[in-house]
Amino acid sequence: VYVPHRIDFKGPIKTEDVVCLQENGSFQIRGRLIKAPAKGCSLLAEKDKSYRNKKQLKQNISRSTTVNNLNQSILFSIKKVDYFIKTKFFDDTVRNIIAKELGSKQLMRLAIEDLLFSLPQKEDDWIKAIENSKVTAGDRWLLILPDSHPFVIYYPLILGFLGGANISVRLPQQFNQGSSVDIFIDRLSTLLSCKINKIDTSYRIKDKSDLSPFDYLLCYGSNDTINRFDMDFSDKLKGFGQVFSTSIIDATDTKTLELAVKDAFSLGQAGCFSSQAIFFLSPDQQDICEIYKILRNTYFSVFSDEQKNLFSLDSLNQEISRYKKLGARVFSESNLSLPLFPFVDFQNITGSFASFLSKHTFVLPFFYNVDYLQLVNLFERVEAFKLITATSSLLNHCQILNSNNFEYRILGCANRPVWDGFHQKTNLFCK
Repeated sequence: VYVPHRIDFKGPIKTEDVVCLQENGSFQIRGRLIKAPAKGCSLLAEKDKSYRNKKQLKQNISRSTTVNNLNQSILFSIKKVDYFIKTKFFDDTVRNIIAKELGSKQLMRLAIEDLLFSLPQKEDDWIKAIENSKVTAGDRWLLILPDSHPFVIYYPLILGFLGGANISVRLPQQFNQGSSVDIFIDRLSTLLSCKINKIDTSYRIKDKSDLSPFDYLLCYGSNDTINRFDMDFSDKLKGFGQVFSTSIIDATDTKTLELAVKDAFSLGQAGCFSSQAIFFLSPDQQDICEIYKILRNTYFSVFSDEQKNLFSLDSLNQEISRYKKLGARVFSESNLSLPLFPFVDFQNITGSFASFLSKHTFVLPFFYNVDYLQLVNLFERVEAFKLITATSSLLNHCQILNSNNFEYRILGCANRPVWDGFHQKTNLFCK
């Protein structure tokens, strides 16, 4: 810089200051170059910078102390819950009860395996899941569970509790006293010295006064139930209704079909994301009889520990008759202890696609002769599609679908939702 008032030295002076130069020629001192000693006006800048840094440091320390104290409390509970689920809860007594609830020991084993896979793997993942769920400490939530399967309880109950919410659970008749759900709530309450209120199965919500003890209602159920609650209690309701899930494959080898069958039946086809159909992408003509044999043999190999009737004779005959009227091919050897696998030529579908899906569990339509672009069009038209599982070779192609509604998982992981604080693409507890 030049200093015109100096008479002893008329040349420029190298100051080693860092400045912000304005258009009118003025400048603002920002500090000194790295390793340059502080001099002159820069002393003021350094003093101000030091003051601001110390003030920010104090604020950070205060905030960090508060967050750290909170996190330490949560982390202590997380460690206990994580250890409890992974090593203590699923003892022989509970396993036998779950096997009875799901219908077989193999279904029990697969369900527990999927649950343990879904859990957050690190403490930071647990914290992130709680944050993503948008649960607020002190909020009073009533959880209404479906009677489809017992594993639906773990995710909202644990994240809600760890987030500090006051949780009450209305147990369905099927999972009332003595059920795996009932035992889990009792053991979790004992483990963490807390009270999780169990509402009797006879409790019904008729009007707003019935919800007065609660701030919010978290409900899993049929679309009719969710819509009815939404009409009357929209300000309190967080509802999750029925969605469509499907598997997309490009091969029919035993391993691929085994994973597709697992996606459908590992929770008795009663899970939120259990597959309800298989779409087979192949440019070649396929031997439908051979594919059926592999599906049948795969089912028996995976779920062969206990043979039981999946249908009544009347319900099986009704489903077979319905699918034949829709133009599907149903094999005559279908029986009461084997899932129904109707084969549908995708190019011959007429009317609503939903008519090809069954409300009865253990029915898995197999769509062949499928064109990818037509399938994309179908997914974009039917809003109820929420989950697509696919072989690794197809997964990247599936993800080009222009929609934020879909979740994508590798084939075999339909019932392994990551505990990340979201469900059906929304925050679990966010109203």
